[in-house]
Amino acid sequence: MIDSVKLFPLHLTTEPFIVRGKITADVPVMNANTLEANVLMTKALFVSSSQRLPLDTIQFISGRNDSVQFMQLNSDVATARISGQYRYTDLAQIFQNAVEPYFSVTPAANKTSLPPYNFTFIADIGNAPVLVAFIPGLKSFDPIHITGRVSSGQGLEGSLTTAHIIYGGNEINGLSLNLGTAGQALRLTADMQRLKGIGFDIYHTRLNATASNNKINFDLNIDDKGGRNKYFVGGVLNQPANGRYMLNLRPDSLLLNYEKWTLSPNNSLTITKDNIIASNFILQNGQQRLSLQSEGEALNAGFTNFQLSTITAFTKSDSLLVNGSMNGTVVFRNILRQPVFTSNLTISDLSMKGDTLGNATIRIDNTSANRYNTACNDNRPGK
Repeated sequence: MIDSVKLFPLHLTTEPFIVRGKITADVPVMNANTLEANVLMTKALFVSSSQRLPLDTIQFISGRNDSVQFMQLNSDVATARISGQYRYTDLAQIFQNAVEPYFSVTPAANKTSLPPYNFTFIADIGNAPVLVAFIPGLKSFDPIHITGRVSSGQGLEGSLTTAHIIYGGNEINGLSLNLGTAGQALRLTADMQRLKGIGFDIYHTRLNATASNNKINFDLNIDDKGGRNKYFVGGVLNQPANGRYMLNLRPDSLLLNYEKWTLSPNNSLTITKDNIIASNFILQNGQQRLSLQSEGEALNAGFTNFQLSTITAFTKSDSLLVNGSMNGTVVFRNILRQPVFTSNLTISDLSMKGDTLGNATIRIDNTSANRYNTACNDNRPGK
């Protein structure tokens, strides 16, 4: 019988969390190659703040049938099984190695070779109160189903589906993820029917991405409520050096709020551990223009006749919250460390939910962290 295990002092949870229960365990074999075990936890009790969440049983079984190894988890919350050829001590490295040939996430010096492996995995997670208490921000969800296969000869295949999740005040509906290797590439397709939260409501969203040779080609598509294509962004994210990423958007396919935009052919955003460096990142649609350009440590954002609806319509797919024509500049510094900025913007014909507010001038000086010097003027009717 376990009197209590406190997970918060062990840095396993972000809030106080206590586990109690009775454990019966039989582990006849445990080495780097094999784990044979039968662990049963009964009268399990999870305590988080004022919540006391009992579970009937949690059982973990690991062993071998002929040449097939398996690990099985059974509980009120989830069931999961891994079955096939593997060493259980290699599992984390196996999943990391499944991505490495296509997009490296580990320095070359840290990569290790593994013996052959070939196994399937499946998991079903139910909406249990213990998960809501264990995961901050999670309110409820429909069952989550995960399935896939990993092989040293054939790569990785996997999928995740769920009908509904409420997390952090946001509602996600109709989520589907599929990941798999094809030839010399790793392909991801993601589909979400709706994402709704405070201040935004986004309908059908699709992401298609292909990773190969440290480059990710991607297309992101968002529809409106009626299924009409509203936003489309395509580009390439590559990693020229470990920890340094460069984003290039395709200049001929950008769609923002139903309208075609052009970009400079040699546009780039380079992301390092300290900064975001923009070069020739210029978006244009007729007289509208948005530009990002770095000068030393500063990132300059420029706006010319830029319609606010181009951005605000993204958050509400079936309505328009704010509109107006914006001109001016915003200068960012230390954007990935301790960001500060200054702005000098004017907005003509500012409107909110269809009501005209007039013109506005916005000047903000945040050159000292956590201090904002702000000056705003407007000429609303009657002022």
